[in-house]
Formats: sequence, structure tokens, C-alpha cells
Amino acid sequence: PSTEDLMYSAVPVFRGTAVLILAIFLWGMVSKLIERKKCNYVVILDLDPRTKMHWKQTLSFGAFWAAAWLWTWCIFTAHVKHHVVIIPEHVLPPVLIPCVFLVFFFFMALCPFDILHRHTRWWILKQFSDVVCSPFVAVTFAANFIGDYMTSTVKAFIDLQYSICFYGSGAWRTLDMGYCKQNPWVPFFITLLPLTWRLLQCIRRFKDTNARMHLANCGKYATSILTVIIGAWHPDYTSYYTDWHVVRVLYVLLLVTSTLYSWSWDIFMDWGYFTRDAEGNWVPRPIVFERARTFNVVADLIGRSAWAYTLIVKPPGSRFSVELLVFLTALVEIVRRSLWAGVRLGNEQFNNTSQYRAVKDIPLLQLDTRCLHANDPEVEQANTGFA
Repeated sequence: PSTEDLMYSAVPVFRGTAVLILAIFLWGMVSKLIERKKCNYVVILDLDPRTKMHWKQTLSFGAFWAAAWLWTWCIFTAHVKHHVVIIPEHVLPPVLIPCVFLVFFFFMALCPFDILHRHTRWWILKQFSDVVCSPFVAVTFAANFIGDYMTSTVKAFIDLQYSICFYGSGAWRTLDMGYCKQNPWVPFFITLLPLTWRLLQCIRRFKDTNARMHLANCGKYATSILTVIIGAWHPDYTSYYTDWHVVRVLYVLLLVTSTLYSWSWDIFMDWGYFTRDAEGNWVPRPIVFERARTFNVVADLIGRSAWAYTLIVKPPGSRFSVELLVFLTALVEIVRRSLWAGVRLGNEQFNNTSQYRAVKDIPLLQLDTRCLHANDPEVEQANTGFA
């Protein structure tokens, strides 16, 4: 097999896992910021304060996986591109080096033993199962939160599905990379599922609360689902070389509408940046991250638009150009989602926007000093007031 084919076969494994590892790192940074603002995400997300991960533990956990990822990448590229054999081929063929890392990644994520923060891993799996079971289980804020994250990691899920198919079917023996791509409906359904689950969650929330805001949120996901369906049904719309006929223009307008719908919902509802005054006018509301208000609004719009861009055009050039664009937009989306998460938790602390709690106010977070140095100035500052 050629060097290019070997490198290309490993792209989905390294790209999909890199996005998930970045999400871990960014959550560590988000939890640090909201802890400094004393946002009680432990109560909001219904975490066990005895076992929840401190932000330093989260960053260490991410560093562990990043180091494992980097070592695997170096061993693989050294063997394939530079012919530096670290693991003999009769022990492990180079094409299977990414597969070993993928198996290790999944095993440690699902490991039943009390290692690598089992309680946190199982908490995530519990929320994941609640999302999948929508609308047959009551929706909690945590399940809502994880469901939104799932819509932002679709590209990683597609990569992992392809990798499992590639190695599980034995296509790696002949480097038949087209075998697992011959059915274009598989990525379509993987893209559609998180959006559908979120839509079903909104329907369940409307049934439980009778609040019309959930119907509006349902409309947001319905618009996104319609956009994905049309894009999958007419894949030629994603080519530079297709004429701009009426249907394609309508498709792009629908995509723009879906993007602006989602962006507006972030600003007005999820983040609570504006509220109505006594006269019914929209006015700015005091928020946790006040200094970053304008930056967050612009960054969220850019992130939403970058994600939508991949549904309109594909870059000309080599197959690696296409994969690079997908990777970059997946990174942009997970950064945007992490930014969204911090502001969303800050809004939930003080406004109870989605009415998941019976009371509006919850106690401010008192930082756990078990994982910190006793003389850490951040602890003293955060426990005495807002940073």
C-alpha cells in the first residue's frame, strides 16, 4: 500500500478522537472560569460533589489522552512516512496502530473499574442514555446539556462509525476505504439523530410544562433537520460546479435561516443576554461574563456559520483538503459549543431560563480545595466574592 493511502486510512481515527479530547480540555477551562464566577454547576448539572471532577483533574485527564494520542500519531507517522520502525510489522502492522489506540480509547471510556474518574464517565453515559430514550423519560437540564453537546460532535461520531466499520469489517487488509463509504445514508442518519433527540426532548418538555417556549425550540431543531434532509437528498448542492438554480438558492436560504434561528436562540434564550422591560422592549440584561458579551455574540455567529459552510461547498483539490476542512470546522464547532456551555451555565445560575428548577435562586458555589494548594490565591479570591 502507498504511504498516502496508509495516512488517509488513519484520518478518521485521529480526527474523531482529537475532537473529543479537545472537548475534555475545553470543559476543564470552562469549569475553571465558572468556578471563579461561583456558578454552582454542581447543582445545575446534578453532580455528586463527592466525586465530581475538579477543573485541574479534568485538564489532567485531557492531558493523559492528548499524550496517548500524540504518541500514537508519532509512532504511526514515523513508521509510514519516515520508515522508522518502532513496532515491528510482524507484531503490529502499521495500519492497525490507530486501531489499537481506538480500542484503548473506547475500553477506558466504558471501563467498569474505578479508575480514570469512573463516576464522571458513568454520569456522562447516564445522560447519553437519557437523550437516546427521548421522549420516554423526563428531561433534566443535564440531559439537555449533553444532548446539545452531541449535536456539536456529529463529525466525531461519523469518524468513529467509519473507523469501527473499517477495522471491524476487515477492509483494512486491502485498504478498501470506499467499502465503508458506499452507503451515504449512514452519515446522514448519524447527523440527524442528535437533532431528532433534541426535538423529542423539546416535545417532552412542552408536555410536562405546557410552556410554549419549548415549541419554539422545537421549531429550531425542525428547521435544522429539514436542512440536513434536503442537503442529503441533493448532495450535488455541495459542489462548486453546480449551477445556482432556484431549488439550490432556496436550500441556501433555509440553511441561513436555520443558522440565524439557532444563533438568535443562543443569544436571547440560552444566554439570556436580553430581557423585556415594562414596555415590552428588549433591553440588555446584566450577565456573568459581562466583558465578553460582544465577543461571545460574534464568536457564536462565526462558529454557527463555519459549521453551516461545510453543508454548502466542498473545497477543490486533493482528498486531504476535504478532510482538513471537516477537521477545522469540527474544531471550530467544539470551541463554539464550549463557549456556549460556560455562558449557558452562568445564565442558568441566576435566571432558571428553562424552568428546570422549582426555585429561581440556588446557592453560589464554594470551591472544593481538596485538589488545590492551600495557599492558592484563586481559592481565596473566589470564596470571598466574584472575581
